[in-house]
Amino acid sequence: MGPKRPGEVLVTGEGAPRAHGPYVLRGRYRVQFEQVDPDDASQTFADQTTFVVVAAPAADQETGAGVVQLVRGAARTGGGVVRLDGRLWINVGFGDFPYVVRLTPVSLLKRATPR
Repeated sequence: MGPKRPGEVLVTGEGAPRAHGPYVLRGRYRVQFEQVDPDDASQTFADQTTFVVVAAPAADQETGAGVVQLVRGAARTGGGVVRLDGRLWINVGFGDFPYVVRLTPVSLLKRATPR
């Protein structure tokens, strides 16, 4: 993944559990993640612990009111689009490897698209 751009949230860590934030988030965001195995560059993560990341009103909160799932998968990379509103923590609940998670406002993506 490239460097952080204005308006984005970029969090990194060596594994779970970890809480990042809080961040004030408003609107739709494209979520992208990547995990790396420092000892095996060919690791697909298919047989590893499922990587789980949520946005939540409290640090270390994984379930309950206001929690939005950002990532849930046993893969090297992935992502999707979510709506986030409020003062939220990015909580990594499960994952055994170094990771990066990027949240990009969809409005930035639309401006960057050539017409």
